[in-house]
Amino acid sequence: MKIFIIFLIFFNTLLFSKNINLKDFFNKNECDLILNKEQFIICYDAIIKGPKKVAYKIKENQITNNKLVEDFFIYDDEINEDFQASNTFEEEYINMRLVPFYAFNYNEEIVNKISMLSNIRPMYKNTYNLKWKAFEKYSKKMLKKYKILYFIVGTKYNKKLTINNTYVPSEFWIIIYNNNKNYKECFVFKNKKNPIFENYQIIKNKVDCSEMF
Repeated sequence: MKIFIIFLIFFNTLLFSKNINLKDFFNKNECDLILNKEQFIICYDAIIKGPKKVAYKIKENQITNNKLVEDFFIYDDEINEDFQASNTFEEEYINMRLVPFYAFNYNEEIVNKISMLSNIRPMYKNTYNLKWKAFEKYSKKMLKKYKILYFIVGTKYNKKLTINNTYVPSEFWIIIYNNNKNYKECFVFKNKKNPIFENYQIIKNKVDCSEMF
């Protein structure tokens, strides 16, 4: 426990300015479990059977474009079997990793961690292909400018739509940040089956960060 507290304080010091506190996002009131994966943190919710939010850091020189030859998912040993998420969804969904592969140097350990079901949420394929890929492209652009970026990626639920007893997020939100460079942006993405493709720009999903807290 002491090691985790020290890690949280260290991560928080790196990640946030005085007006934002990591403990506001990762605490016992917000999370049933707080999973420290060393390279990232997961706030896990047993009721929705999945991650509510994650926090991680990306360095420009660690970005990888490698892709898995075969997609796979594994159970998280830190979570009771009754509360594990499912990775079996209908064709209209994609198993979306909140912490992405491109965030870290590519090795078997990190691939296994990122492929744990505790990091997976169902996202409509059309939302992923239109909006999420656009955000990933935008974040890589910002990485070239700021060199190091910190992310909090979260989910919201209407608690109505479920697949295999796993809740489907109604929306995803992101805080992208570099305290030393005085940079912060926030985005919200509705998880829609048929989003509007025409004239889409990532700026359409940008929100005032004060709305996030």
